[in-house]
Amino acid sequence: NHEVEAFLLVCKHVNCREGWYASADAIDGKIARRVSGSRRMEGGLWNAEGQAAALFHYDGSTHYMYQHPPKAWETVYCRREPTPYECAFRGLDLAANIHDVGNGLTILQKNSDGTDNTVTTRVYATRQIQKGDYIMAYDLASSLFVSNQIQQNLKSYSSTSTTTSSNNTSFTIIDELSQFINDRSHLSLTKGYQSNVVEMGASALIRTVHDANDANVDRLRPILKGMKQPPFSPVFDRHRYSLDVFLVATRDIKTGEEILKYEGVWE
Repeated sequence: NHEVEAFLLVCKHVNCREGWYASADAIDGKIARRVSGSRRMEGGLWNAEGQAAALFHYDGSTHYMYQHPPKAWETVYCRREPTPYECAFRGLDLAANIHDVGNGLTILQKNSDGTDNTVTTRVYATRQIQKGDYIMAYDLASSLFVSNQIQQNLKSYSSTSTTTSSNNTSFTIIDELSQFINDRSHLSLTKGYQSNVVEMGASALIRTVHDANDANVDRLRPILKGMKQPPFSPVFDRHRYSLDVFLVATRDIKTGEEILKYEGVWE
């Protein structure tokens, strides 16, 4: 009746994280393909196809629970001497303010070249924003995680899946979806985790600039300059979603000032 308190996972390459962080249904599929079904027994487990389950006590949902190190592991890890640098970031700053559209931010359309032909959508501050405050946290938290495999599947089906609109204009729905993901996504910062973060909200409307010095927002950066990311850290694993989505103000932003982000903010 003793539960496993810790385990060691050894990988030959960092790319094994793609399989380790796979979704529950993907793990179920791998189990079905790689583990032969057990002999049918009265009272045994059954899968959706009416076949005996390959494993009784392990499935995709069980595996998913092991993807998130418990807080106790993080606490013990940060008791090392010297304290790992990333332990300074063990969660979001609860004292910082959150600025979303309609609550500190507004979206306006501007003529970028003084004519009516070129109209761009921009985001402006409607109140004072302090350094370290969160920008569009609600929209960014609504981001969608799409694996590379899903993107490849969309591209492979795009040439065969079409539909026709009410005005008989033929277009490819999957092509448009694939292009939407490409335009609004960035690769997860977790090494080996081949997943793309798709911004579904108004955060995608923040204008990008070529010079990082012109930007006034940036992503969370727990890795200090000159420091290397450790092969494994429960701090990074526990907070990897926060590191992939949230933006913070890098300086005080005045009322009426435009919100700008560097084009390579997620690199």
